[in-house]
Parts: sequence; C-alpha cells; structure tokens
Amino acid sequence: MASDVITPVHLWHGALDANVSIACSRHLARELADATLHVSDSSDHNIGHDRRDEITTVIASCVV
Repeated sequence: MASDVITPVHLWHGALDANVSIACSRHLARELADATLHVSDSSDHNIGHDRRDEITTVIASCVV
C-alpha cells in the first residue's frame, strides 16, 4: 500500500503524456507520505529522457 511507504519519493510526469493521465501521478503523490511530484509541461511519456539531468541530480542528492 502507498501509505506504507515512508521514505521520500520523487515522481516525474510529462503533462503531454497521452499514455498515462497526470491525474494518476497526482493521486499517487497524495497517497504517499512524503512525495514530490515534478511535472514537465513540455514532456510526454518519455520524461525520463527529456528530464534526465534533473532526475539524476535529484537522485544524487538523495544518496548518503
């Protein structure tokens, strides 16, 4: 269950994604205790490619 996840979670969603509704990401972000939703207005389903530098930076900042 999403409510069992207590670690910080970062979610990325492309606003132009025709495969997955942004409502799904918003719902999941609300269900998680500590979630940050990053929305890219210029990305589609390939947001991992479009925003790879941002995603890598966030991941690197979380490593202890």
